Amino acid sequence: MTTSEDLQQAWDALKREVSPLPGVYQRRVFAHTGFALFAGLARPSMATRLTLGVPSAVGTEDLERATRGFRVIRHYESADRTTYVSLELDTPAYHDLFGVITEDVATSILAAADEAGAVAAMRDRLNRWERFMTAAGPEGLSREDQIGLFGELTFIRTLLGLSIKAEDAVGWWTRANQDFQNGNRVVEVKATTGNSPTILTISNELQLDDADCEELFLFHLWLKEMRGGGVSLPTLVKTIIDTLTGAAAATFEDRLLDAGYHVAHEGLYEAIGYTERKRNYYRVEEDFPRLGHSDLRPGVGKVKYTIDVAGFERFRRDELAVIHALAQTS
Repeated sequence: MTTSEDLQQAWDALKREVSPLPGVYQRRVFAHTGFALFAGLARPSMATRLTLGVPSAVGTEDLERATRGFRVIRHYESADRTTYVSLELDTPAYHDLFGVITEDVATSILAAADEAGAVAAMRDRLNRWERFMTAAGPEGLSREDQIGLFGELTFIRTLLGLSIKAEDAVGWWTRANQDFQNGNRVVEVKATTGNSPTILTISNELQLDDADCEELFLFHLWLKEMRGGGVSLPTLVKTIIDTLTGAAAATFEDRLLDAGYHVAHEGLYEAIGYTERKRNYYRVEEDFPRLGHSDLRPGVGKVKYTIDVAGFERFRRDELAVIHALAQTS
C-alpha cells in the first residue's frame, strides 16, 4: 500500500466513525517506522490533517503558517512532553491537491533518520508547497504564467539538446531576478503569443538590469497558441523529465513547484498547445531598450513595462554563442 493509500484509508475510517461531538479525531499511521504520525479529522468541519509528534526538545520553529488551501498549527502536550505539528486543510476547494501535499510531506518525513531530521524535512517541503500555493491555486497557473513557463522549459530543452549537463541545465534555472544564472552570467526568457514578434512585457525593473551581471542575455520565444494542436505544457514537462535522473530530476521537480506547476493540474493545461514561430537572443547592454533600478526615482519600484526590440538588431546574438557564454565560469 502506498503512502497516499495509507493516509486515505485512515481518513476514510475516521469519517465512518459517527461522533456528534466537535473536536479532532486521529489515527496513528506508519507506526512501524517509529515516527509519531497521525491522520486526523476535525469535526464538524471534516477538515483532514496530518500530524507529526516530536519530543519538546526538538525545535519546531518556523513551521506554523497559513497560506492558500492549508495551515500549519502547533500545540504542546505537557503530559507526554511532546510538540504536535499539524498540517490541516482549511479550504475545501483544495481537497484533491491537499492529498498530494500530505503524501509528499509524509514521504519526506518517513525518509528521515530521526525526529530532528523529520522536522527539517517537513519544514523544507512546507516551504516548497507554500511557494507553489502562492504561484497557483486550485485553478492552476494563469494563461500568462503558462506561456512564461513554456518558454523557460523550452530553453532547458535547448540546453539539454546541446549536450549541456542535466545538473547544469536544471541548476541554472534559478527563477530569481532573471530566469537562468551561472555565476555572473544570466539569461532572461520571454515567451509571447501576441501578433507582434518584437513587443515584450518586462515584469519588473530588475529583469533587464545588468548592473550586477558580467553578461545579461534576453531570449525571446515567439509562439503560436493552438487549441488541440502543437506541444502542450504537460508534454514538454514529460519530455524533459524523461531525460533526467537522480539529483537533476529532483531539482527539476522542485523548480516546477516553485513555478506553480504540479502534475495534479496537468489536465488543466492539455487542451492548449504551442508551436514555435521564431526565437531571438539579445545581449542586454548600452542603449538596449530597458529600465534599470538606477533609472527610477526614490520610492518607485515594481515597475511593469513593455519594450519593442524592432530596430535593435545590432544586439542580436547567435544561440550557440549565448549558451557558450552562459556555460562559462567567471
